[in-house]
Amino acid sequence: MIRNPFRSSRFTHSSACSPRVRWLTLLAALLIGCVVSSPCLAKKPGASAETPKAQKEDASGKDKALKPLLPEPAYLAKGPGRPDGQRSLEWIQTTVKLGNRYYGAPYRDLALNHLERSLKTVSDEVERDPFQATEPVSGIRYSLTNLVGRTHPERNARVLLGSHFDTRLWAEKDPDEAKRNLPIDGANDGTSGLAVLLDVLRVLKKVPLQKIGLDIVFFDGEEFGRPRSKDYCQGSRHYVKGPQFQAPKVKPALAIIIDMVGDETLSIRPEASSLQSAPDLMKLIWSTANDLNAKGFRFDRNVHIIDDHSPLQEVGVPAVLLIDFDYPHWHTQRDTVDKLNPQSLEETATVLLAVLRSLDETL
Repeated sequence: MIRNPFRSSRFTHSSACSPRVRWLTLLAALLIGCVVSSPCLAKKPGASAETPKAQKEDASGKDKALKPLLPEPAYLAKGPGRPDGQRSLEWIQTTVKLGNRYYGAPYRDLALNHLERSLKTVSDEVERDPFQATEPVSGIRYSLTNLVGRTHPERNARVLLGSHFDTRLWAEKDPDEAKRNLPIDGANDGTSGLAVLLDVLRVLKKVPLQKIGLDIVFFDGEEFGRPRSKDYCQGSRHYVKGPQFQAPKVKPALAIIIDMVGDETLSIRPEASSLQSAPDLMKLIWSTANDLNAKGFRFDRNVHIIDDHSPLQEVGVPAVLLIDFDYPHWHTQRDTVDKLNPQSLEETATVLLAVLRSLDETL
């Protein structure tokens, strides 16, 4: 019997009800609630569903010597089957030091090369997916690049894992007005999701899935556009229209996008469009989190968020977003490495890894 991971003081269940009935009742209530209650419209903290994102600027990304990516001694200390949050945090520190990743940023290629090298260590194949996007106010056309990795490209049962890697050009939520036109580090918003995916893939390279192949996308341009514009998610919108989405001749059966999962106090709550797009997958994720006692996965409310899962949903892929939209340093100068918690990174990776192993038995 699966324990109900959505149990809270808001819900009571008769002991005579079967687990199946309780699940169906709960999911029906959630879906009705999302349709009736459109206050679930938010784009991360303090934004509406129509409020997208923007980016950052700084010439601080000097070429520095990289410390070894995912050093083997740290891996051996954890063992082959376990994620390692401290290792993920160290990777984030290295990545942030390379400089900003907003569109048009100086030294952006340095960071992109680092991300590509990182993905190549844990994927069977990696390719760049270049495209262009025009910033509507200035009329400037920018070159952007998704990074696409695959494991077991020959397999037809596929799951897409994604996170954006670009950082924001503006810190429009900063309490200090003088800092609102400056770019942000994006330690959580733009880097934490990548670190978790790399950690999961590192474990899977040692203890692989048996049936599923993974498409891993580091999306560019999620933060594209100015504050209060509608130009977010450029990379994922391009990706679903391009040839990479068709390779290897099949679309993914499911997609899981993660964003901002490194906060000191992790609070990942169900995202409303995810509940509607992929209710069975959401049920699996939260039941898995419940079984693992992952306290950062909560179920006391939900919010509708536009992110890189949205274009995938629009083309018919059941897609979910895992995000901590209560991050207090969102789009401020305080989104820095010292605000992150390795335990949050490790907990997210542990749940995601367990979900993938469950899917490997059923897809």
